[in-house]
Amino acid sequence: MKPKIEFVIKLALTPLQLELYVMFVESLQDDTNELSNTKLWAWLKYLHLLCCHPKVFVKFLKQKIEEKKAQDRQDREKQGHQENGEQVPSMAAGAGERLMQLYQKSDIAELLMSHRVGIIAKILEESKKMNDQVLVFSHHLPVLDYLEKYIRRAMPGLDMLRIDSRTPTSIGRRRLYDCQ
Repeated sequence: MKPKIEFVIKLALTPLQLELYVMFVESLQDDTNELSNTKLWAWLKYLHLLCCHPKVFVKFLKQKIEEKKAQDRQDREKQGHQENGEQVPSMAAGAGERLMQLYQKSDIAELLMSHRVGIIAKILEESKKMNDQVLVFSHHLPVLDYLEKYIRRAMPGLDMLRIDSRTPTSIGRRRLYDCQ
């Protein structure tokens, strides 16, 4: 087995990511500018998704907003309030719609919306030429979902294996042995 080589690559946000980032943070701040720990950690999750790729961020934000609306409807029907665990950021009026409009009106090619995805694509291409193996890690399943879909579409001949919390252990173990 070849020796493992690790690289740490720091990348700047694209102009679209930076604009969405600033707009999102500004829309979350209230008049008091006081942040609770819970609120800060919830925001960081969203901002991490944005740093990975705007498409992942927007899709996740839409999903959470819809879930919150559904939960609010259920709460009104039950006449009681139940905490659903994850805190969905409450943004200033219309900010969510402005974020969606900014993302949708962007005419930038999908790959160029994130330097991270672009560099992963280049690393995978070069690794394939050199017959190297690459491990890609992420803290968030939506990021892995996006990368898997992108890789399968953009690099159809690339042999890949995805292992995450949803992978049955028997399948993952068998596939790993097949790759050696």
